[in-house]
Amino acid sequence: MLHADHYEKNKESYYRRIFSTIVDVGRADAFITGEIGYHKALDLCQAGLTVLEAGHAATELPAVSLLAQKVMDLDLHLQVHVSACPCYL
Repeated sequence: MLHADHYEKNKESYYRRIFSTIVDVGRADAFITGEIGYHKALDLCQAGLTVLEAGHAATELPAVSLLAQKVMDLDLHLQVHVSACPCYL
């Protein structure tokens, strides 16, 4: 699993390094992400990878209930509510 480092100063360099690693290692058939720019996706496709941009809501929603439970388990006396309405509709 790869993710952006909040302290990375040069995001373009960081993404190029990730993409180069994925292509050089040659052990991935697909790159699944919540968001990717057109040209970055095209570069990966040209390198032989399938790129699936699933969108932020669809890729983050499955973790919401787990995160809510973790927060409740901390017993911080917080009111936690997980909306039943999917935010991507």
